[in-house]
Amino acid sequence: MTSVFRLERHPAGCDMEVGESVDITPDQDGGVIKRLIKKGAGDDYPNTGDTVYFNYIGYTGETVADEFIFDTSERDGHLFKHEVLKGQVIRGFEMGILTMKVGERAILYIKSSYAFGPKGQLPKIPPNISVIFDTEIIRVECQDLSEKEDLSILKKVLIRGKGHGTPNFGGEICADIKCYYGDTVYYDKKGVQFLLGEGSTDGTDFPMFVEDLLICWKCEEIARLYFASHQAYGKKGFPKYNIPPDQNLHFIVKLVKFEQNSDFWEMDNPEKLEKCDSFKQKGNMYFQKEEYPIAAKFYEMMVEYVEHEYCMEGEEEQHRAQIFLNGNLNLAQTYLKMEKFIEAIECCDKAIKSDPNNPKAYYRRGMAQLSCMDHENALKDFQKTYELEPENKAALRKIDECRRAEIECKRKQRENDRRMMSGLGQNQDNGFRGYESGMNDIGDWDNNMAAGMMTLEEESAAFGEIIPETGGNHGIHR
Repeated sequence: MTSVFRLERHPAGCDMEVGESVDITPDQDGGVIKRLIKKGAGDDYPNTGDTVYFNYIGYTGETVADEFIFDTSERDGHLFKHEVLKGQVIRGFEMGILTMKVGERAILYIKSSYAFGPKGQLPKIPPNISVIFDTEIIRVECQDLSEKEDLSILKKVLIRGKGHGTPNFGGEICADIKCYYGDTVYYDKKGVQFLLGEGSTDGTDFPMFVEDLLICWKCEEIARLYFASHQAYGKKGFPKYNIPPDQNLHFIVKLVKFEQNSDFWEMDNPEKLEKCDSFKQKGNMYFQKEEYPIAAKFYEMMVEYVEHEYCMEGEEEQHRAQIFLNGNLNLAQTYLKMEKFIEAIECCDKAIKSDPNNPKAYYRRGMAQLSCMDHENALKDFQKTYELEPENKAALRKIDECRRAEIECKRKQRENDRRMMSGLGQNQDNGFRGYESGMNDIGDWDNNMAAGMMTLEEESAAFGEIIPETGGNHGIHR
């Protein structure tokens, strides 16, 4: 009968002496005996998420001899690639791999109950037969978590977590975190407590780029993380902890404990809507504190909860539609602050689809397009804003700004054309003299307009970002 157990690294199989043999089964029943042939290097052992590359020769029975070879990595001339703890190999072999370092060679004697069992693997492996593996670890690659798979975010599990659950957004977290590079330790914190999504708030300072990974962490899991500088604090560094700019960083993180929130699918409609309202309040709070990345998380969740909810009716559906509209408008404003202009445009597109006559949606999309130097479409959005809200002075001034920008673009284009034609030896002075004379009037108009332009702060106040509770209705939605 095949043994059932949790695959663990047996400490007796680690740091063995050459020639030593050890039983590495959890019950010490002799099911897997490891004999060390050559020591490995380093301190790390393969674990969850790692990929191991190794050579091996497999034998049937209990004798290492050529006539009993049933498989070998030398057959096709390539290293065998194995993702640890993914069930790709027999359990006795997996137990041996967990105890081996890079460069280590060992022979594993595996009983049938830890190998192919009563069925075997015909025609090569008969039922109820022991097997032997002579294997050598060539290299181990830890998990690459970077979006581009460029090794800029790496995770190495040191101690596997327990259970199957993982944290979710808004759940309570308690974690240990150490930040270092080389011999320099920047901070070492124990028992940091926060709600998932709010760890990076000022005073807690749990890095958002680390916090975002905790949704895949299990209780009591310990892992080492590597972040290239552009994936960490980047060019700004983190002066509060004396972390310089452009610094690659390592972290040791332990998820001490966590409590999950109810998942979205577990909630009824009133609970979903109430949760979205709480997301909005949290987002507004962090927006006012100018902690825009955290605010964006709450607005994103606010939109995600209701975007594909099609089962509500009546007042619930009206409430859902308002949440979706306000969430996209607030998220667009937050993305503008974060200079994520493409994302801001996408949010405004959704808001306009939901409410085609919403002036804030057109204005904020216009601001994003203006930042992307798309003056033509920005002008259309500001004109639509002014059409819907004629008292909006900020929109009127943006219309003037877009028109001036278009004139400037045309002037530069003509100047470039003239230089190109001059390079070809053609005299175009007369053709441009009248245009240049006319530009003097435009320059005077520019100066007059600039004298009456609002500052960004004045403009924001006019059209709306964060507003007092007693103010109008153009700001972040309450």
